[in-house]
Order: sequence, then C-alpha cells, then structure tokens
Amino acid sequence: MGELLDAAKVMVQPTIKLLDMIQSGVGTLYNPINMKRTADAKVYEIEKIGQALRDNSDIPIGYSNGAITMDTQDFREFVERTQSRLAYQEMTKQANIEKVSGRAYQLLEGEEDVENNPVEQDWTMRFFNCVEDVSNEKMQEIWSKILAGEVKKPGSFSMRTLETLKNISQKEAEVFQKVFPFIMSYGGECFISSDDDLLNQFDIFFADLMILGECGLVNTSLSNNPKVSKSENSFMYSDKVIVHFWGYTQEEKEISIGVHLLTRAGKELYSILEHTGNKEYAVKWAEKIFNQNKNSVKVLVHNILNINKNTINHEEKPFAIFSKDIEVIQ
Repeated sequence: MGELLDAAKVMVQPTIKLLDMIQSGVGTLYNPINMKRTADAKVYEIEKIGQALRDNSDIPIGYSNGAITMDTQDFREFVERTQSRLAYQEMTKQANIEKVSGRAYQLLEGEEDVENNPVEQDWTMRFFNCVEDVSNEKMQEIWSKILAGEVKKPGSFSMRTLETLKNISQKEAEVFQKVFPFIMSYGGECFISSDDDLLNQFDIFFADLMILGECGLVNTSLSNNPKVSKSENSFMYSDKVIVHFWGYTQEEKEISIGVHLLTRAGKELYSILEHTGNKEYAVKWAEKIFNQNKNSVKVLVHNILNINKNTINHEEKPFAIFSKDIEVIQ
C-alpha cells in the first residue's frame, strides 16, 4: 500500500507544483479540469463585450468657453464603456494565462523526472506578466512548454529568454524554426554555419540570420577554433549525425570553423521545440571544413543511433570520410 501511495505522489507532484506556482503568480487557485472550459467561456464573453464596444463607441462632446463638456447621461454611459473596455482587456489577459497554464498542465501529467526545487517567485511573476498579452495559439504553445520545462527543472529558462520571446512575432518564430534542421551542437553551444554559399543551397539566406540577430536569438558571425590531434578529436552533432575531426599527427592543430552561435535565449528555445537535423547539410558542411583545413584535419561522419542525456551512441563505421589520403562518401 505504501508503494502505491509513493507512486501516486510522484505522479501528481509536477501538476501540484504547477498549480502552486500559478496561484503564487496570479493569485488564483485553478481547477485544471475546468481550465479550458473556463477559458473558452471567457473568450466568448470577450467577443460579446468587444462587439458592444464597437457598437457604442461614439459620445457627444461639446466645447464651450474653452472647456470640453459632456451631457451627464452621456458621461455615465462613457464611464460604463470605459469599464467594459477595461474588463475586456483584463478578461483577455486572464484567458491567455489560463490557456497557457492548461496546456502546461497537460504536458506535466504523468511526468516523473521533476526537481523538487521551487521556481523563483520573480521568474513566476515575470512569466505571467509576459503571457497575459499572448493570444496567438502557436506562441501560446511555446510559452506552455517553457512553463512546463521550468516546473520540471527550475533555472532552465532565464528572464532574458522570457523578455526575448515576449518581443518575437509569429513570423520571426517561423524563421527561427526554419533554421532548426541546420543547427549543430558541441560543448554546450548550438550554432549554424556562417558559410553563405552552403546555407543558400538549403534556402537559408543572410536576411533570415539578420532577423534572428535582431530578435536576440543568434549572434553575429564568429569562428570556432577547436584543437585536434591524432589521439584527440573534436566533433559536432545533430540528432541525425555526428561529425568527428581528427588530426594527422600527435601535434595539436587548430582548425577554423565559421559559425553563427545561438544566444542563450536561442539555445533555451531550441531545446524545447521539435527539430530534426538535415543529414545532407551536415555532410556538405563537413566537406567544406575539410577543404578549409585540408592539411590539418580529416573528417569522419557517422550516423547516430541514439542520444541518452550526455552520451551519443553512433555507428562504428563512418558513412562519409574526408581525408588528404582518401576522400570517400558511401
């Protein structure tokens, strides 16, 4: 019996943690079962209030002896419309909060891998201040994943990331997701090639990267300069392939790789959004790196079998090899 109770606690802990967090941030205790139903009802009510505001937007105003005057009845109606407008705005905000919270609740149901550490109060307040103005459903989905992720592991998303996402439009988010298949990782960093010729082959253009730079998701062009030798390698990977760089001798050689680094906000958002690497791009980039560092490095590309936390398991035999002695793509 005790084991069953312990299992039940594990199952409900994430959602209870979320509900406590919502209450501390918004000051309201939610019933998650009715959350969506309540939000939908509010949306309907908001639409009705909005229509009433549009139908009654005029008020007679007079001007006499340098002063603006209103009829008392007109003024009373004006005040009522003002109150309706404020109510409309607040109800819209509340509906947005409840939709994001309800989706986060669904994501956490049955989740077991959750830290017990509480989410910081300042972070919670900042989060709900941001989402109250988010009505776009696709953007709400992103916000809900951030909320669920922070509940699971407090400290996963910085306040800077919240402010960055708050100022990103749906179109800009789509540009970010457009580059996802071409992002590689290594050493805690995420990056995309800065080679315009390579990116253009996959319909990624400098204008796209400029947009992401202005959004605070990607840094300007930088160089990554890993050191390699015959016994020490460096690598980069996506979810599809891992690219190994090896030197020809025991003497360490530095190789140059031009990259656009994702910012902290970019990395944190990339980590929660679905993405699949482009295998062809990875191979072509590997070949370009070899050509730029031909006398210093040989490059081997392997298919990845699985990624388990910090361990990358890949096929033993590379399917592509670039070397000054041999250049083979199978």
